[in-house]
Amino acid sequence: MKEINPNRITFYKFLNGDISKESLEHWIYENKELEKLFQKDHYIDLLAFNYKSTETRNYIKSVVKKHLDWQEFEKWRTIELLEKIKTGNIEFVLATRKLRQLYLEQEEEIREPFISIELAIGYESLLDNCPIESEYHQWNSEALKKQLEPMELYRNVFLITLEKKLTKLLNSEFH
Repeated sequence: MKEINPNRITFYKFLNGDISKESLEHWIYENKELEKLFQKDHYIDLLAFNYKSTETRNYIKSVVKKHLDWQEFEKWRTIELLEKIKTGNIEFVLATRKLRQLYLEQEEEIREPFISIELAIGYESLLDNCPIESEYHQWNSEALKKQLEPMELYRNVFLITLEKKLTKLLNSEFH
């Protein structure tokens, strides 16, 4: 994947929930490079927007769609999620749920999601009855062991499929 302008990534991180409204607002006021990224009118609009508004996410979404590259954002956030899953920063069952959510959102926004339906929904449906790690303490140990058996059956295939998709995304311009 080509190098993405760090200023774009900050907007993408906000839309992805990785940085707060307050951090975004401060960054916008401090970052003079944004004048080069946007036409003067749009830059002034960015400075004038009330970032305490409940509409901040929708506003930034419209800015990205209009002035940056929504496809690039979707690809970036797909890669971010796949890398977090690959490195174990997201627990297996929760990862399948996040992939489903990503797939459905991309299906609505860009029509052709960056991940396959197999990766997005196939594994999640196979692990439907498995609890996420934070719920383990609510289970009897024998019942939990039985409930988690499907995870062990599918984990390796899932990770291989994920790795192939991640490699393909990282080595391509677009989908």
